[in-house]
Amino acid sequence: MQGRDVVLLTGFEPFGGELINPSALIADRLHGAEFGGVRVVSTCLPVDIGRLPGEIDRLLDGPAPRAIINLGLAAGRTAVAIERVAVNALDFAIPDNSGQQVRDCPIAPSGPAAYLSRLPLRQSVERLKARRIPAYISDTAGLYLCNACMYLVLHGLAGRAWDVPAGFVHVPYIPEQTAQQDAPRACLPLDMLANATTVLIETALADGRTIPG
Repeated sequence: MQGRDVVLLTGFEPFGGELINPSALIADRLHGAEFGGVRVVSTCLPVDIGRLPGEIDRLLDGPAPRAIINLGLAAGRTAVAIERVAVNALDFAIPDNSGQQVRDCPIAPSGPAAYLSRLPLRQSVERLKARRIPAYISDTAGLYLCNACMYLVLHGLAGRAWDVPAGFVHVPYIPEQTAQQDAPRACLPLDMLANATTVLIETALADGRTIPG
């Protein structure tokens, strides 16, 4: 269920042997939160290229939301990474959760080569850093399901002619994931990542794009 007074927020289920995915935890934590009368509606997406396009179609079924923010985990990132571009390519380094390992295939055979984020990138990074949250603009969302999600959402918006702030954000591990690793990797606390997402939502809502009726 969605509408003009809704922000759509998504995370992904765990994958690659992980037991948790912080993107899903953030989305679940913020589900139902309100920002000036605009309510967050969260969804956990499958790490399954066979199911993801249908889930994105269902996500966009209905009137235009006020904004869409998609979250995903990127192991090894040291900060909140706001993605600049999604490319029309699938090339999995590891299988998805259905066991598929797609190589060198387009996401949408007749679609454009790439889409640029519709989020206010610079403003978002500046506001995050002002809150002492490490953040940067990333120029690659990879070639796995996160990139596919970003591409499919922006492709769907283009097809609907919706001028809605939308884009993808990668988050690092949280400490609970790295504590048992032999060589712990970069991580940030879940509370900080949830606060970062709140900032991203507030910035997207202030972006000033026109929302179709």
